[in-house]
Amino acid sequence: MSKHSVVTIDLSVPNIEWLSESPEHLESSRGLSRYLIADADQNEHFGATEWFCDDCGALVDDVFEGCPVCV
Repeated sequence: MSKHSVVTIDLSVPNIEWLSESPEHLESSRGLSRYLIADADQNEHFGATEWFCDDCGALVDDVFEGCPVCV
């Protein structure tokens, strides 16, 4: 029997889906991935590199606390 899980994407918080250009993957750790953000997408929400949740895509400010949406 297979298990299915549902992941809710909350687009009201800064999310990888907000980016207009595909970011370059840099590294992954503990369910989070860090990406290089294109110059065109850098703004008040996104810097040069950012961590995002692998499950829902939310921007993660503190990698030790984890995803603010999935917790």
